[in-house]
Amino acid sequence: PCQRWCTIATPDLIRDSEGQWRVLEDNLRRGFGMGFSLTARQVQHDQLDWSARGLKLTSPCSAPHQLLEGLRCLAPWSENPSIVLLSPGRNSSARHDHQVLARTMGIALVEAQDLSCDEGRVWHQQGARQQVDVIYRRNDDQISSSDGTTRHLLGVPGLDAVYSSGGVAIANAPGVGVASDKLIYSHLPEIIRYYLREEPLLLQVPT
Repeated sequence: PCQRWCTIATPDLIRDSEGQWRVLEDNLRRGFGMGFSLTARQVQHDQLDWSARGLKLTSPCSAPHQLLEGLRCLAPWSENPSIVLLSPGRNSSARHDHQVLARTMGIALVEAQDLSCDEGRVWHQQGARQQVDVIYRRNDDQISSSDGTTRHLLGVPGLDAVYSSGGVAIANAPGVGVASDKLIYSHLPEIIRYYLREEPLLLQVPT
């Protein structure tokens, strides 16, 4: 609804032989890793504080709050939007990341079967039924096929219709992953120059 296609991007970064940061690949479909960073920094602080002596490290603690603010902006129709983090389930390799982010941002951690669509809205049953304004999705895109085997958007029946009508916001928007396709990546510097009339702030790995 707000035409914000990408709320969080998590590029993989490396240092080259000259110590310069480079983007190894872009991740836009399901940006992940923030929870792992918070946990790693906490362990370093608690158990390995000697390893950071003399280093000027920027704390990552404000990152979840910045993400939460970005998610809230996706639902201008509500002063206090209801936000959920949609996880593929307990067997996900990124489950810890999901748990840390949901807890830090103070939002519900849900799975597809916890959500339902009715009256042009998405609902979450947590005690009383509660309307969902924003879904921070961490599972795969799914689509409704025309051959009789239905695969619902993000695994939630009816979500595609509610999303299309503007009844719920999704971050990142379905389809945004095309921008982090490996072939698109090879043209990114030219894309930045053409559309933004800027030079890339970070170099990428030549490919």
